Amino acid sequence: MKKLVISSALALVAAPAMADMHAKMPTFYGKLNKSVAYIDQDATTHKSFSGVRDVANSESRLGAKGNVDFDSLKFTYALELGINSTQQSSDSGRIRIRQSHIGTETAFGTLVFGQTYTPSANIAVSIDPFVSTIFGVANADQKALVSGAAGSGLGMEYRSRKDLLMYKTPKFMGLQYIVSTDKNDKPSIDSTPSNTEYGKETLEHLLTFNHKMGDNALLVFASMIKNNDVDTKDDETMMYGLKFDLGKMMSLTATMGSSESTAAGTTTKTEEDRMMVAAKYNMNAHSFMAKYSTYEKKEDRDITQIALGYNYAYNKHVSMRASVGQYNVDYKAASTTDNDSTIVAFGTQLKF
Repeated sequence: MKKLVISSALALVAAPAMADMHAKMPTFYGKLNKSVAYIDQDATTHKSFSGVRDVANSESRLGAKGNVDFDSLKFTYALELGINSTQQSSDSGRIRIRQSHIGTETAFGTLVFGQTYTPSANIAVSIDPFVSTIFGVANADQKALVSGAAGSGLGMEYRSRKDLLMYKTPKFMGLQYIVSTDKNDKPSIDSTPSNTEYGKETLEHLLTFNHKMGDNALLVFASMIKNNDVDTKDDETMMYGLKFDLGKMMSLTATMGSSESTAAGTTTKTEEDRMMVAAKYNMNAHSFMAKYSTYEKKEDRDITQIALGYNYAYNKHVSMRASVGQYNVDYKAASTTDNDSTIVAFGTQLKF
């Protein structure tokens, strides 16, 4: 009897709360993104034909997302798997978690925790017209196909997705500030003495300004990434950029950035500079793209990529593309042979 009374009391207390909670069915989504490429390069360590492969810069995926409304709060969630058939069957990277995060939206801003895109990575994938191709800003396909390709991002620093804690302010007159902190995939429980990454905390700051002018739109951003290491001075990356949309017809993008880092346990500094200029022109189902991007690592190498692309959208789900580009690796040391590459690629993408 006592259990019945307690259960009845809990039901009465919970009933009003449940009445104010609205949970929607999750949205299931995904995409398949495949390509083939021919690479003509000076280096003989890589093959010329890539075969059919998943686009590592924007791989195939399957996910679910949704939200739950509760009074003045809105809870969001997403769980996304990366499905990369190019990886070996024994490789854990073939199927893995890409995103797994929960967010809370209030009038005072949004709090997100879990694995998702860092603020700077989210900007990078949103402004690069080649993001879904092997010429994308992530530079993952290029490193797999071209000898000497290097850098965590070409044209922009790219940190991808991390387990993080992120706060976004409400937008005020187009301005928004976003800050996040993460362990750069090295959790605090990893206390191995030989692990030089232990104790490193990465803090990202992003300030954006969005302004609508009729059908046109302007995005301006500034980003700072700081790695706070227990053994060395702070590493810092600064990035600036803008994107201007001329309605749905054309978009123009320009970014630049620089970073300075110090190897753990040393005073040796590494300086890197990145730059990207891109344009996209849309004409009904046809899209034409062009991009020039660079990566310079002082005292090591200069990388330059020039790419032209064409995309045809059959509908909102299926598209076909073709792209051609020059990817050049020029080493600072005269004793190291440079590698100039020409890449021709074809691909298709299906979204649902």
